[in-house]
Amino acid sequence: MIKNNLKVLLIVSIGLMAIVSGCIGGQDVTSAFKALPEVQQFMNEHPNAKITVTYWSKDDVANSSQEISQQCDKSITPIAMYKATISEGDLKVVSWIDAQNKIVICSSTESLQTTTSTPTGTATVTATAIATATTSGYIIIVPGATATVTATPTAAATPGKFRVGPSVTLRPVTNVIDTNQDGIVELFMNNPSLNDVTLNVDVRISVPSGIHVYGQSLGEAAGAGVVAGMFSVPPGTARTIAVVVKADKSARIGSHTLQFTGLYWPDDNKDAFQPLSLTYSVTVKEASKNPESPEPSNPNAVPTSGQNTIVLRNVVGIRADAQAPVSSLNVSIVISPDGSQIDFSHATVKYINETTTSTLSYAVTADATHFTYTKVRDASGTGMSILAAGDLGTITINLDTSKGTNQDLEVRKKGTIQIIPETGTMVVEDIVAPNSYGTYTQTQLFP
Repeated sequence: MIKNNLKVLLIVSIGLMAIVSGCIGGQDVTSAFKALPEVQQFMNEHPNAKITVTYWSKDDVANSSQEISQQCDKSITPIAMYKATISEGDLKVVSWIDAQNKIVICSSTESLQTTTSTPTGTATVTATAIATATTSGYIIIVPGATATVTATPTAAATPGKFRVGPSVTLRPVTNVIDTNQDGIVELFMNNPSLNDVTLNVDVRISVPSGIHVYGQSLGEAAGAGVVAGMFSVPPGTARTIAVVVKADKSARIGSHTLQFTGLYWPDDNKDAFQPLSLTYSVTVKEASKNPESPEPSNPNAVPTSGQNTIVLRNVVGIRADAQAPVSSLNVSIVISPDGSQIDFSHATVKYINETTTSTLSYAVTADATHFTYTKVRDASGTGMSILAAGDLGTITINLDTSKGTNQDLEVRKKGTIQIIPETGTMVVEDIVAPNSYGTYTQTQLFP
C-alpha cells in the first residue's frame, strides 16, 4: 500500500514538474515575443490586446508545415515551436518561435476578417497544451497534457476575404545613382495559394525634386511629384515590378528617400483594404547618363527570373554576457527556389550604423574587415562557400570593439546590413535593438 502511494506521488510530482517547466518556458517565449518591435508597436496602439502562446510539437508542425510555410512566406523545417499571437479586434501579429532557443523564425501581421472551415465533432489535441495561466490579459498555453476540444462548425472562407495575409515588400537591387548606374528597387507582391481571391495593389511613389522614376505599369514622374500604378496578383502567384530611379542635373547630391504608399485589398472588396507604407533610400553621386529614358544605364543589374535572390530568414545578435551590448550578428539566409547559386568568397557585406560604414570581404574569421559564411544545411552538395537552392547559410559579422568593426550595437540603436553578391540582387535589411536585452545573450533582431 505504501509503495503504491509512493508511485502515485511520484507520477503526480513528475506531472507537476512538466507543467511548471512548461509555464516557465511559455513565460520566456512571451518575453521574447513582447521584445519584437512590431509587437511593442501593437501593444502601444492596442493596450488591451491579448497574447496567446501555444506549444507545437515537431509532429504538429510537420502536419501543418504547408500552412505555416505559407504564413511565413518561406519553407519551414519541422521542429518544436511556439506559436505566439497578439490580437485585438480585427488585427493580430503572429510569430513562430523555436521552442529550444526561443529565436523567432518568422512574424506576420494579419487581419482577422475571415473564417475557415472546421470539421464537426470532437478533436484531440496531442502534445499541445494544457496548463493555462492568466495574468494581466495574457494566456500561456504550455506542453504537458492532452486536451479534448469540441469543435464548432463554421462557414468556409467568405468570398472577397484573405485566408492568409498577402505581402507587399521592397527589395533594393542598387542604391547609388551616377553616370554608369541607376537606382533599382523591386516591388514584390505575393498572394499565398491558400487564398481564393486576387490581391489588388494601388501604389503611389512620392518622388523628390530632380528624381525620375520608371517601371512597368507605372506612370512617369519627373522632378517633385507622384507616380502611381495598379497591380493584380492572382492567388498562388507573385509579381515583381522593377522600378528604375534616375537623377537629372537639378537633383541634390546626397541621400534621397522615396515613399511608397497606397492600399491593397481582396478582389472587389475595397472595404477590406489595408494600408501600405514602404521606403527606399538612394544616394545621388552625380546625374544619370540618360534621365529622360526609361531604360536603365545598368541593365545587367535588373534581376530576371533565375537570378539569385537572397532571402533573410533571421538576424540574431550575440552578447558576451548579460551586461554587454551585441558584439556579433548571425544572419541566416536562403536563396529563392529559382535562383542560381552564390559564391560568398566573391561577395561583399556592409554593416552601417549611425556613424560608420564597414565594408567586409569573405574570410574564415570574422574581424574588422571580414565576414564569415557557414553552410548550416548543405542540401545542394556544393562547396562550403556556396549558397544554392535548398541550402541554409549563416553570415557572421563581428561588431566587437577590439576584435571587430568597433560597432557594438547598444540598446535602442539602429544598424543596416547589406549583402552584395557578385551578380544579382543586393539585400538590405535594417535592424533595431530593443529597449532592453534583458538577461538573454542571444537577441532576435529580425524579423
